[in-house]
Amino acid sequence: MIRDLCIIFILTSSVFLFGTGNDRLFHIQLNAGIDVKSCHDRFFNEPYWEDETVNMGYSTSIEVVNQGKYFDIGVGVEYQLEREIENGNGAKFNFIPIYSLWRITIIPAQTRELEAIAHVGYPIFNFNEEYLDGNYYSSGTLYWATGLSLVLGQKIVMQALYKENRANVDYLGTSAQVKNSHITLSLGLRL
Repeated sequence: MIRDLCIIFILTSSVFLFGTGNDRLFHIQLNAGIDVKSCHDRFFNEPYWEDETVNMGYSTSIEVVNQGKYFDIGVGVEYQLEREIENGNGAKFNFIPIYSLWRITIIPAQTRELEAIAHVGYPIFNFNEEYLDGNYYSSGTLYWATGLSLVLGQKIVMQALYKENRANVDYLGTSAQVKNSHITLSLGLRL
C-alpha cells in the first residue's frame, strides 16, 4: 500500500515538474481551516472497535500547483494541529499528510470559479501518552480528500473538503487500524 502511494506520488510529481507547457502557470496556495464533524475509529485484531468523537481542530497547509486552463496538478503538505478525543482522558493526536492534488474547473468565470478537488497521499501519525503509552510502532497508510473550492478574483479560495487519514499501530502484540475522518472548511490565498 505504501509502495503504491509512493509510485502515485512520484508519477504525479514527475508530471507536475516536467509536464509544463506554454499555457501552464505555477502558483503557491496557503490554507487555514477548521476541522469539524470529526470521527476517530480504531479497529483491533480482536473482534472489537472503538468509535470516538473528536473535538474541533485546526489545519494549515501549503500547496505548489502547476495550473492549466481547466486542470491543475500539484503537491502539498498539511499540518493538522493536535486535537483531543472527547472523554478520552486527555488523549490527543495529529496527522501531517503529504499529498498530491488534482483540481478540475467545473464552472469557469472571470471573477469566480468552482473547482472539484482530490488529494491522495501519506499521513504521518503522532499521539501523546494518554492516547497510547509504552512500546508501540505506528505508521501512516493513506490520506485522501475530496471536495469543492470556490475561487474569488483568482486569489481568495474557500474550500469544503471531506478528509480521511488512516494509520496502523502495533502495541504489545496487538495491532490496530486507525481511521480519522473529518470535514474541513478553509480559507486560502493563491500567490
